[in-house]
Amino acid sequence: MTPLERLELEACINRASEILYKNADPDSLETLEDIETAVREQVLENVSPQIARLGAPSLAP
Repeated sequence: MTPLERLELEACINRASEILYKNADPDSLETLEDIETAVREQVLENVSPQIARLGAPSLAP
């Protein structure tokens, strides 16, 4: 990965984090365990299916 690609990826991850946080229930994020659970759920539901495309180039955009 080039330094430019790394910066681009970091920017995308930061933006994705903002979107996922915006769509989380802030009242349910009271403990570290709550935050971990919310992050895991969001990643499994919204991020992992997209990352899975790495293993299947025919599905890539």
